[in-house]
Amino acid sequence: MDELANGFNWLNTLGIPAAISGVFAFIGKRYLDKRLNEEKSYLEHVLNQKREIQKQQLKNSEFIFHKQYEASQELYLLRRSLLPEYRTPDMDWEDAMEFVSENLGISAEQLNGFLGKYFTVLSPNIVELLQKAINAAEEGQFFSDKPSFIAANAMYKSVEECSSLLKSEVDGQRRVEIKFSMKAK
Repeated sequence: MDELANGFNWLNTLGIPAAISGVFAFIGKRYLDKRLNEEKSYLEHVLNQKREIQKQQLKNSEFIFHKQYEASQELYLLRRSLLPEYRTPDMDWEDAMEFVSENLGISAEQLNGFLGKYFTVLSPNIVELLQKAINAAEEGQFFSDKPSFIAANAMYKSVEECSSLLKSEVDGQRRVEIKFSMKAK
């Protein structure tokens, strides 16, 4: 019986406010744990969404890089096909431009095909330069002699510049450095 009386003495000593505080502490802890779990779930959801978006952006970047790489190779080969093979030891630029000016119609078709195939992955500067080359080729086919040489030269120079720009864009994407910093604990 003394133990029971001691229990009541303890309750009387601490009082009803202490008992109520204990109950509120218990309820408060459960509420805060529940809120913490809700926040944790929400943050995990947000992080998962961001991770998925970044994965998709990376896939898109890989696809575009691959297409730009293909375009760079194809434009290089196209540029080389515009010029004649080196035929004689005394062949000069004017001889080459004569060949190019005779084939301006074919060159315009090839450039239009290339632009149609890769338009979506080319930068606006390259598209503009290619359009300039196509215009020069299309206009140059209607001239004879000197004006067609000028058009052929303008077309070739624009294609050469496009090829260089596209190559530098592809090269710029290849140089990815990842540095990890591991600190000893």
